[in-house]
Amino acid sequence: MRQFFLLIGIFISLVFASKAQTATSWESAKEQGSSLKKIKITHEHLHELPDIFYQFPNLEEVDFSNNRIQHLPPSFYTCKKLKVINLFNNLVQVISDSVAAFQELEYISLNANELVQVSPQLFSLPNLVQLHLRHNQIRHLSNYEKAITALNKLDISFNKIDTLPASIYNENKLNYLDAYNNELEFISSDIKKLSALRFLFLGRNHLKYIPEELAYCSLLQELDVVYCGVINLPSSLSNLRKLELVYIDNRTIPFYSNLRMRYRQTIQVIPNGKYPYRFSQ
Repeated sequence: MRQFFLLIGIFISLVFASKAQTATSWESAKEQGSSLKKIKITHEHLHELPDIFYQFPNLEEVDFSNNRIQHLPPSFYTCKKLKVINLFNNLVQVISDSVAAFQELEYISLNANELVQVSPQLFSLPNLVQLHLRHNQIRHLSNYEKAITALNKLDISFNKIDTLPASIYNENKLNYLDAYNNELEFISSDIKKLSALRFLFLGRNHLKYIPEELAYCSLLQELDVVYCGVINLPSSLSNLRKLELVYIDNRTIPFYSNLRMRYRQTIQVIPNGKYPYRFSQ
């Protein structure tokens, strides 16, 4: 019984310690200074962040989602221990090369901003597991020198990207790639190098074909090719024994009728103008 109460006491202490290291206002953040681990200031109509981040050298997580932030102050990039950055639903336009300072970063959401360009340095962070760039105005992704060794999930949907950089195909741990609703015209045969890929969403692009080499992605479970310009899919896809769910539009029905009977994939036909519901989300 004594051990039980001791454990309860330790748990309560940890909870309070965690709360003490989290700030929900700038006043609280300044009070905690170098001991601060997390800042969460959301839905406050913030237009800018104060240039005081040098006071928080041990900061690991920030959540400034649902504000009106346009720029990140220079001192923000001094927080080299950051692991999580959430800037969802702001007005950020540019991510500069200074992002290279975040060598410990594991997760970043820049969904629903006004990004027009992203530094290739963002794609070179060694510990980045999830990169979310959905709903921006990005037209081009630059090649980067080396793969993100940890990258697991990449969401670049709802942008204006016309080409995937060749370096993306070197992400050998990538299992989720969402490029839905862009302006892609081409998928390289190098997609076969994405050996861990399980979810691939290419709907609403301008593709002329899907490469036969996609069949080398033997772990693929979900494939979205709704209204992407492709009528016939490669027969080699019949070799994908783990493929469970395929999103198509009514133009690809003739191709897939036999495939469904032979391999029992769940085929979802998407009505015109509808957005496919994805079980993986």
